[in-house]
Amino acid sequence: MAKSDPFLRVISTPPGATSLVTIYRSEVIKDNLSPNWKPFSINAVDVGGFDAPFTVEVYDFDSDGGHDIIGSTTCTLRDWTFGWWAGALQASGKSSSQGSLNIDNVQVRSSSRLSYK
Repeated sequence: MAKSDPFLRVISTPPGATSLVTIYRSEVIKDNLSPNWKPFSINAVDVGGFDAPFTVEVYDFDSDGGHDIIGSTTCTLRDWTFGWWAGALQASGKSSSQGSLNIDNVQVRSSSRLSYK
């Protein structure tokens, strides 16, 4: 099985915006089917609060910029704050899951920024 070079992108429509915005983009993990990305922070306001749905897309990096989507999942920050969380990655036109996105740890900070591992 070929290995991918995955990265993830958190997208949402922040308050006052009229279209989707990339809130966070991870580093690329080369040749890995089970990546562990570095911890990152998201401002709760940027995704519309703890109960607003947002999307996480996982891509296979291509150096020519034509990244292939592996799959996406929709969740809320509140989903992530209850401890370990997993969401199935679904790809358009495919009936089966393309893997899962697992969130192992969330820290809520007083500034409404959350850190994820």
